[in-house]
Amino acid sequence: METEPKLKNVNLKDQSVFLVIGNTFRQGTIMLQGMILARLLTPADFGSFRQVILVITLLYTFTYLSIAESSSYFLARLSRTDQKKFTFQSLFAYVIMGNLALLIIILSRDKIAHLFNNPSLAELLLIASIFPMSMMVNVHRSVSLVTIGKAEISSILSIVFAVLHAGTICIIAALGYPLIVALKGYAVVYFLDSIVSVLLMLKYIGIKPNIDMALIKEQYKFSIPYWFSLSILFAYMQIHKLLVSSVFNPEKFALFSVGAMELPVIGNIAQQIALVLIPVSVQMRMRGKTGEVINLWEKSAAKVALITMPVFMILVFSAKTFIVAVWGSLYEDAWVIFIIISLLMPLKICDITSLYKITGNTKYVIVSSVAALIVGLGSGYLLIAPLGLLGPALGMILGKLTQIYLGLFFIRKDFPIKLHQAFAFKYVWKITLVSFLACVIAKFVTLKIDQPIINFILNSIIGGGLFLVFALKFSVLNAEDTALIKKWITLKPLFKKA
Repeated sequence: METEPKLKNVNLKDQSVFLVIGNTFRQGTIMLQGMILARLLTPADFGSFRQVILVITLLYTFTYLSIAESSSYFLARLSRTDQKKFTFQSLFAYVIMGNLALLIIILSRDKIAHLFNNPSLAELLLIASIFPMSMMVNVHRSVSLVTIGKAEISSILSIVFAVLHAGTICIIAALGYPLIVALKGYAVVYFLDSIVSVLLMLKYIGIKPNIDMALIKEQYKFSIPYWFSLSILFAYMQIHKLLVSSVFNPEKFALFSVGAMELPVIGNIAQQIALVLIPVSVQMRMRGKTGEVINLWEKSAAKVALITMPVFMILVFSAKTFIVAVWGSLYEDAWVIFIIISLLMPLKICDITSLYKITGNTKYVIVSSVAALIVGLGSGYLLIAPLGLLGPALGMILGKLTQIYLGLFFIRKDFPIKLHQAFAFKYVWKITLVSFLACVIAKFVTLKIDQPIINFILNSIIGGGLFLVFALKFSVLNAEDTALIKKWITLKPLFKKA
């Protein structure tokens, strides 16, 4: 198998900004779609739609094998010919696994409907059975285009289809058609999205019908442990809700589910930026430039912190007003739980899964994920008696800390990065201090404002504005960062040729 990397030089900062914009817009559109549908549909229909999304997300997670994730590593190091083989083999795998997911949904839809006590769910799941395969292809397209330096195309496509997805189902529902008709329109857009994804991969990467067993073996050696780990962590986040549900009454569970809300946009920033970083880092490691990889990682983590830490501080200082503004006064007691869960945000500055990808050795990711599951659930269960609902919330944090500690222990076997480097402490401490100072002042200014929505909006505006002022004053933002901000304010990168 040839291993001559053919990846061209790309502007990592611009590529990262493209991804952040695309991901933020997509996640924001998904949230807006839910808010609109909750008002357009009856509670029963909206609940059915959420159940459909839950089922297909579970099926997708447990059948996609993280093949898409492996493209960020392999496309960066394969020759042009092997890249085409890789694309063919990946798409072929999606046909198999996507049809498996489809078959599982079709055969089990009646049982799922019975389990959820929702007879109408069976017919809805039949329509949605094509979603997992489309999701696999779309994720693979996104990661592949980013890996070859086409993040702007991937982001634009994500934005366009996010609008089409949300617009289609919301417009059909607004016109008074039943949920099943709206879901059919949703399915059509999913199908078109996957077709466009395949065409773009054929254009920018190409395809060569060929079964290369050596390449397949390497690919699955990389992806299967990673997939197993993500499946465990996905289940881990859901099991805590099952734990609370089994111990407390429905009212307490509702309180926990509100407090345990994690902002998806912020949670995915580190992963999105790492998509740009991984291909370059893989090539640097192949040339023995380990020090440069660590330096690049630290600078990337610092960029994540520039977004994460101000948002984290704003949410911590305005936790109660944020909860009341979004969910209403009935759930205001969830603010302490929300603060605890928000601690996941700074922990995600160090994206352990991306470090595993840089090393190419993902087998240990299973160990760290299983350990996180055991520690998180065990500690959460033990802490219920003394701390009530706060126990499972703290368990989630302890599980994440376990994953990070063990992950770095194993990663250092292949890649000598230290804890302070993984979290870019030499940059992040100043970012954290400036964020704290800005939000303390903002909270003091808004202290007498009782209206939750206005209070939170003003805290965000004042805190964010002061952060930028202080960041410039105390040199948290360097000349490159300032130039990047100015360039994007004028939208210059959007008008460059792809």
